Amino acid sequence: MKHFLRYGDGSVEVELPDGHTDIISKARRKEKDGESLVLDALDRATPSLRDFLGQGRSVAIVASDQTRDTGSAIYLPVLLELAKRQCRNVTVVIALGLHRPATDIEISRILGCDPGRDVRIINHDPDANLSDFGGGRFAAPVVEAERVILTGSVTFHPMAGYSGGWKSLLPGVSSRHCAIENHRLFFSGDRTDPGVGPARVEGNPVLEDIRNRTNAFAGKTWCLNVVQDESKAIVHAAAGSVDAAWHSCIAYLDERNSFSIGQRYPVVVASSGGYPSDFSFYQSMKTITNASRACSRGGSIYLVMECRNGWELDRGVLSLSGLELPRIASMVRQDFSMSGLATYMALSMMRDYKVHCLSALPEDEVRAFGMRPLASASEIGSLVAREGAHRIAVMPAAATVLPRISKD
Repeated sequence: MKHFLRYGDGSVEVELPDGHTDIISKARRKEKDGESLVLDALDRATPSLRDFLGQGRSVAIVASDQTRDTGSAIYLPVLLELAKRQCRNVTVVIALGLHRPATDIEISRILGCDPGRDVRIINHDPDANLSDFGGGRFAAPVVEAERVILTGSVTFHPMAGYSGGWKSLLPGVSSRHCAIENHRLFFSGDRTDPGVGPARVEGNPVLEDIRNRTNAFAGKTWCLNVVQDESKAIVHAAAGSVDAAWHSCIAYLDERNSFSIGQRYPVVVASSGGYPSDFSFYQSMKTITNASRACSRGGSIYLVMECRNGWELDRGVLSLSGLELPRIASMVRQDFSMSGLATYMALSMMRDYKVHCLSALPEDEVRAFGMRPLASASEIGSLVAREGAHRIAVMPAAATVLPRISKD
C-alpha cells in the first residue's frame, strides 16, 4: 500500500505491506474556515477584546516566530485592525525565544497583512531591551505596554506539556537567563524530571516555573489561541483570559489530537508533517517524541523530516552522542545550552529504538548521532518489509498527534 508523507514543501511515497498498517491520525469533521472560527472566538471572548483594551494607550501583540506556522496570517490582521481602533500605540513583538531574528519576508508571512506605518514591529532580543517584571526579565515593549495580547497555536510540547498560553511570554519574550533557567528544570539530577513531557500539566516543573515568572502579567494580558490540524488549518480558536483560552484549546487538542492505541508497535513510520515542522532537526523534536510514544522498546522508527536548515544545534554537541546519558545530563546542567538539552532529549529516546532517518542532513553526521541515514523513501519500504512486522504504525503528521496507550 502506498503512503504519501509530507517532506519539506512536497511529499514522498512510501510503500508498505498491504493489510499490516495502522494510521495514527485524527480525521476531521467538516467545520468552518479558520477566519470564521477566529471571529466566533472573538465574539465569545470574556472579556471581549473591546472591553479589555478599553481606553488603553498602548498594546503589545506577541506573535510566534518563523519556526512555527500558527495560522497567524489569518488572525493577526483581525487583531491589528481591532487594536488600532482603540490604541494609539500598537507594537507587534515576534516571540523568538532564543531563535534567530525573523527576516522581513518572514515577518510579512507572520503578519499576513501590511500593518501600516503606525504599527511598530520588533524582533525580540533575549539579551537586550529588557525590563524586570514579576519573576523575570522580559522584552521592554511588552512590559511597558498597558495591554498585552498573546497569540499562538496550542500543541503537545515535549517539556511544558502544551505550547500556547503563558509560554508566549516565557521563553517567547523573556531574557536568555530566564529561558535557560526554565529549560534547566527539564532535569532532576542526572536524568529527566518525571513531571515533564507532552500533555503533562500537574507537577510539571517547567510549566510551574512559566506560570510563576509570568504571574505579574495577569492583570494586563489577553489571549487568542488556536489549534491546527495536520495541514496547519485552524480547526479551533478560543479567546479571552489567558487561562480560559489556553484550557479550551487543550481540551480540544486532547479530544482530537490524542490517539488511543491498544499497544505499542514494533515499527513506526513517522513524518513531521512537512515544512515548517521539519525545517531542522531541532524543530523535529516533537516528531521523535511522539513517534517514540507509539513504538515498543527495541523497535524501529523511520523518520521522514527534511531538515533543510540542518541540525540547528551547536556543532560541538553532536560529539556527545557517544557518552552515557547521565554523563550528558550532568554536562548540560553545568554548562547549559539549548543545543545540549535537545541533544540529550533526542539521545534519551534514540537509545531505546533503532532509528532510521530520511533527511537532508549529512549522512556521516546522522550515522555518528546514532541513526541510520536513508537515501530514499523506497528504502523505507524495503527495510520495513524485511522486518516482517505484523503491525506497522504510520504517523503522517507526528509533530501534532500524541499516541496514548488506551489503558492509560
